[in-house]
Amino acid sequence: MNAIKKRLQTLKIEKDLAMDRADMCDQQAKEANRREEKLRDEVRELAKKLVQMERDLELNKAQLEKSNRDLEKKERVYIVVGNR
Repeated sequence: MNAIKKRLQTLKIEKDLAMDRADMCDQQAKEANRREEKLRDEVRELAKKLVQMERDLELNKAQLEKSNRDLEKKERVYIVVGNR
């Protein structure tokens, strides 16, 4: 009878330890999922910023090209007028 009680006590302790480990693993999984979601949100925000920066770059390139063309025209006019 004592052997059975000891075995039951041992099994209860093992079960309690297994439950504690399972709870700890669940908590770690929840924390990992929260971190993952936070990182996914951050990646989405960075992707949006990248798209906007690419648009801004294209716009600024176009404005720079136009400004350079305008400057070249004005320089040609200046040279022609200056040579008279």
